[in-house]
Amino acid sequence: MESAVADDSYQREILPHVSRTFALTIPQLPAALRPAVTSAYLLCRIADTIEDEPAIAPAETLRFLDRFKEAVAGRREPLELARELGQRLTDRTLPTERDLVSHMDAVIRMTGRLSGAQREAIVRCVDLMCYGMPRFQSTASVHGLARARPGRLLLLRRRRRRRDADGVVLRILPRDPCQARPHLRAPSRSRKDCR
Repeated sequence: MESAVADDSYQREILPHVSRTFALTIPQLPAALRPAVTSAYLLCRIADTIEDEPAIAPAETLRFLDRFKEAVAGRREPLELARELGQRLTDRTLPTERDLVSHMDAVIRMTGRLSGAQREAIVRCVDLMCYGMPRFQSTASVHGLARARPGRLLLLRRRRRRRDADGVVLRILPRDPCQARPHLRAPSRSRKDCR
């Protein structure tokens, strides 16, 4: 139980240092959603930090992102990955982002304590982001999208949106509005009562 409190405390403490927008909006969400959205955002920030590190070559970035996806899905221990990444991050990565990477195990443990549906949604979001980021990078150039064929411009814009942690995190919000408001789940109420 002590670990759960420490992990939750870390997430709440680091959030305003890595996102102004989410730090302001998460407290406005229903209480049942706050831990899931916080975990999802922080995991996406970690993925974004891995992808943005200029000292890591693209092929190696892809391998790190694959390992990160496995850790988030519970198929790999995150501590070794956090240590390895911590040694590779340069001063071009913000200190708060380096701190977040070094504490990825706390964020992954918090994610593991969420409901099955929330965990599955977060794993899907992290997978989508880790898949989309390197593919976008491989189609972009130093001149932005100028290298792209005209017919691919819309597709590249969609891929670019996938890269943004904010946009990906919004995908974890429940499809069923009642999920965030359990008190409205009385058998006599219909789905439309949840709105």
